[in-house]
Amino acid sequence: MVTPEPSSCRAIATTRGDTLYSLHFELRNPGATPIELSSYEPFTAFSVLATGDSKPLTVHQPALDIPVNPTTIRLPPMVIVTIETPIRLRISEGAAPGTDGFVWTISNSKGAVSLQIQLDLPAPFAGPCPLLFR
Repeated sequence: MVTPEPSSCRAIATTRGDTLYSLHFELRNPGATPIELSSYEPFTAFSVLATGDSKPLTVHQPALDIPVNPTTIRLPPMVIVTIETPIRLRISEGAAPGTDGFVWTISNSKGAVSLQIQLDLPAPFAGPCPLLFR
């Protein structure tokens, strides 16, 4: 029997109050050679997809007009690198979308929401990332 490789990415939502979560990502290089990824700081190269009762929910993402700097994410073999993001996720039933581009809002109760995080990076990090709430 072949044991599957652990996921190459994981999204972590850390509580910052009753309804607000900060986000960061852990990227794991599952291979034997180093990986270099071109990206930007601050890191916002991801999407949040939400569903409730098997129907898509809106993730309100106000415009974010900030300066960015090109960067390279370096992952040595078999190492986990943490990528911070300034985006905070608010999940609250009846929450009104705001204008702060750093706060993305899902207007639903957390228990009724299923989330999927998609990184906008090449393989092996393309595809959905499991999400862990802390």
